[in-house]
Amino acid sequence: MIAAPILALCGLLAAVAPQDAFQDSLAATARGDYRLALSLVDSPEVDPGPRAQARLWAFYAGGLLDLALEEAEAGALAVPDDPWLHEQAVRVALSLHHPAAASAHLWAWEQHAGAGAAPEPALRARVIALQDSDARQAAGLERARWTALAILAACAGLIGILSRGERRA
Repeated sequence: MIAAPILALCGLLAAVAPQDAFQDSLAATARGDYRLALSLVDSPEVDPGPRAQARLWAFYAGGLLDLALEEAEAGALAVPDDPWLHEQAVRVALSLHHPAAASAHLWAWEQHAGAGAAPEPALRARVIALQDSDARQAAGLERARWTALAILAACAGLIGILSRGERRA
């Protein structure tokens, strides 16, 4: 009597259990075991696309966004027609405030996008806004450098004038 429910439960668990390295890696990531998640897909038998997806997800979930971006970039090079990898590369680059990387991956995504896989306009707008913000920041830094240089030159000139006046007195 007890065996039937236990067998049914085992069958249910077997049906929902991960079936391959990719699924096992995602499950390990969900449990927070990132080392295991990475090791599960570091096999030559795992296709480059799923490997990059699983590794990206493990790095991202583990808070290693720089490594997640590197993995997205490597995966997008290995599997250029994978819209998910391109999208994640754009999103991680935006999170890291890397406008050049976000723009490059958005462009690559648009080049390889199939029907229905094109970037959404809101994401494109975020990339453009980040580029504009970065350009404004660079211009502000340049103005600050010139202002500091002008103040330094004015101080040097004032010191020169004052020291010349002290020598005469």
